[in-house]
Amino acid sequence: MSKKVILFCGCFVFILLSRVFPQADVNALESRLAGAAGEERLKLLVELTNRLQSDNLDKAYSYGKNALELMRQLPNYSEEAMLLNLLGRIAYKLGDFQASIDYSNHGLEIAQKTGNKNEFAAALFNLGMGNKYLANYNPALEYFSRAQAVYEELGDKNNTASCLNQIGLVYRRVNEYSRALEYIMKAGKIYDELDAKSRLSSIYNNIGIIYSDMGQSAVALDYYKKALKIDEEEGDLEGTAIARMNIAEQYTNLGKFAEALEVYNKSLAVFEKVGSKKNISNVLMSIGDTYRKKNDFHRALHYYTRAKKIKEETHEYYGIVEGLLGLGSIHRQLGQFEPALEYLFEALPLSVKIHYTQRTGEVYLELSTLFQDMKDFPKALGYFKKYKETNDLVFNEKNSRDIAELQTRFDLERKEKEISLLKKDQQIRALDLDRQRNFTTYLIVISILILILAFVIYARYRLKSRVNIELMRYRERLSEQVEERTRELKDAQVELVRRERLAVLGQLTATVAHEIRNPLGTVRASIFSLEKALENNNLDRVGQAIQLAERNIVRCDDIINDLLDFTRRREPRPEPTVIDSWLENVLNERPLPENIICIKELTSGLEIPVDRERLLRAFLNILDNAVDALGEKDAPGNRLTVSADVAAERLEIRVTDTGPGIPAANLDKIFEPLFSTKPFGFGLGLPVVKNIMAEHGGGVDINSTMGQGTTVTLWLPIINNYK
Repeated sequence: MSKKVILFCGCFVFILLSRVFPQADVNALESRLAGAAGEERLKLLVELTNRLQSDNLDKAYSYGKNALELMRQLPNYSEEAMLLNLLGRIAYKLGDFQASIDYSNHGLEIAQKTGNKNEFAAALFNLGMGNKYLANYNPALEYFSRAQAVYEELGDKNNTASCLNQIGLVYRRVNEYSRALEYIMKAGKIYDELDAKSRLSSIYNNIGIIYSDMGQSAVALDYYKKALKIDEEEGDLEGTAIARMNIAEQYTNLGKFAEALEVYNKSLAVFEKVGSKKNISNVLMSIGDTYRKKNDFHRALHYYTRAKKIKEETHEYYGIVEGLLGLGSIHRQLGQFEPALEYLFEALPLSVKIHYTQRTGEVYLELSTLFQDMKDFPKALGYFKKYKETNDLVFNEKNSRDIAELQTRFDLERKEKEISLLKKDQQIRALDLDRQRNFTTYLIVISILILILAFVIYARYRLKSRVNIELMRYRERLSEQVEERTRELKDAQVELVRRERLAVLGQLTATVAHEIRNPLGTVRASIFSLEKALENNNLDRVGQAIQLAERNIVRCDDIINDLLDFTRRREPRPEPTVIDSWLENVLNERPLPENIICIKELTSGLEIPVDRERLLRAFLNILDNAVDALGEKDAPGNRLTVSADVAAERLEIRVTDTGPGIPAANLDKIFEPLFSTKPFGFGLGLPVVKNIMAEHGGGVDINSTMGQGTTVTLWLPIINNYK
C-alpha cells in the first residue's frame, strides 16, 4: 500500500473519530504535533483543523493553512481539494469572504480535474456562501443550485437540504419572502426526515428571521424558541447564542430593553470565544440598535461603529449598509446633520449597488426625515416619494426571469455533464454493439425531436414576423388618423379662440365706450358752462366748471389706465423693499376720510424684492375699495385694519374693513373683467390686482361676511434668498 493511501486513510479515520468523540483531547494532539514531521505532521494538522473548526476558528484557520503549505511540499498527495474546501468553509465563518472564494475556486478546479464529485459540490457550496455574504446574489444562486444538483445526484440529502436553505436565504436578501420560505421549508422537511436536530434548529431560526422581516414578531418569536430548545438539548453553544440573539431582537421590538441587552451580551461572549466575526458584528449592531431605541444615542454610536468596522474588514456589504444607516439615523436624532448626511449618502449608492431594496427604502425615508428636520421641505418631499416608490418594489420580473433562465442554464449544464460522463463510461466499459445501436437510436430520436422543434420555432418565427408587419402597418394607419384628427382639433380650437377674442373685444369696446361717453359728456357740458360764465363774467361758475371737467378727465384717465393694466403684461422690476416701512409710508401719504379709524399691524419683518410701482397700484386699489365700502362719513365704528405678517411660508398683506360685506352671489364674479357693483365702476380693478400679484408669483384672496366686513389678502411666496 502506498504512503499516499496510508496517509489519507489515517486522515479519514481521524475525521471519523472526531465526529464520534467530539470531546477528544485536543491538547494531546497539539503535544504530538510539536514533535511530528512529514506525513505524520500533515495528518495531525488536518485533524486539528477539523476538530477546532467548531470551537476555535482562528486556531483552526492557522492549522489549516500550515497543513496546506506542508501538503504541497510532500511528493504525493491527492486530497488538496478537501483541505482547500475546509479552509474556504472556515474563512467565510471568520468573515474573510474573499479568501473563502479564492480557496474554494482552487478546490473546485482540482476536484473537477480529479473527478471528485463530493469536493466539487463542497467547493460550489462554499462559493455560494462567499458570494452571498458579499451581496453577489445572482452568482450565489448559481453556485447553490449547481451544488444542489450534484448532491441530489450523489444522494446526499443532508447537503441537498443545506443548498435549499441557502437558496432561501438569498431570496430573503432580495425581499422574495414567499420563495425564501418555500426553499427553507423544503430544507426543513428533509432535516426532519433525517432527524438532524441541529440543522432543524438553523431552519427554525431562518424562518423566524423571515417572519420578523415581514413584521410578524409573534410568529418569529415562536420559531426562535423552537430553535433555542433544540440547541440547548444538543449542547450547541453557538447555535444557542444565535437563537438567543434572535429572541433578544424581539425583546427590543417589544420595548424590553434590559432583557434584550442581557441576552445580547451573553451571545456576544460566546461569539467572541468562537471567533465568529460575522456573528460578533451582527450582535454588536443589534446592541447598538437597542440603545438607539432606548434613546441612549452615545452608546448606540459606539456599538454601531464597532460593528461597521468589522463589516468593512470582512467586506460584508449589506452589513455595512445597515451600519451606515444606523449611524446616520443616530446623528440625525442628535441634531448632528452634517455627519448624518455623510453616512446616509454613503449608504444609499451601496444599498442600490447590492440591490438591498429594503434598506434602500429605509435610507430614503431617513433622508426625508433629516431634510424635514433641516427645514428643506422640497428635498424632504422628494426623498419621501423615492421611499414610497422603493418600498413598493419587489424582486421584479426581470430578476425573476434572470433566475429562471439561470436555473434553466444550470439544468442544461447538468444534463450536458451527464451525457459527457455517460459517453466516458461507455468508452471505459467498452459497451457492446447492442448498447451502441441503442445509443445511436437515441441520438436519431433526439435529432428528429430537435428538427421538429426547429421547424416549430421557425414556423412561429414566420408567423410572428407576419404579425409584426401587420401590426406595423396598423400603427402607421392609426398614426395618420391621429395626426389628421389632431390637425382638425387644432383648427377648431384656433377658430374657437378667435371667436372668443372677438366676443370679448366687442364686450370690452361697448363697455369702454359707455364708460368714457358719460365723463366726456360731462366735460362737454362743463366747457359750455365755462363759455357762458366767461360771457357773463361769472368767475365762481368758471372755477366750478373747470373742477368738474378736471374730475371727469381724471376719471377717463383712470379707465384707460385700468384697461392698459388689464390687457398689457410686463415683467416686474423688483427692488429690495422693507415691506413694513414701505406700507407705513404709503399709508402716511394717503390720507383717509376723518370718520375712518386706521389700525396698522405691520409685523412681517421682511425685506423682499418687489416692483414697488405695481404693488403700490394693487394695494391702493384694495385700499380704495375698503374706503368705499365703509360708506358715509358720519357712520360710527368705521375701522380699517392694514396688517403685514408671515403665515404658511408666505408674506400676507391684509386690508380689513368693517363695511357691509360682499354678497355671496358676487364673490364668484368679482375677479371677472367688466363686473362691477359701483355706479361708476369699470370692473377691472380687482382683475388688475390679480394680474399684478400673479406677476410677482403670488395671488389675492377675499373673505367676506355680510354685515361684518371684508378681508382682502395680497400674498407673496417667501423664497430662500429673502431676508
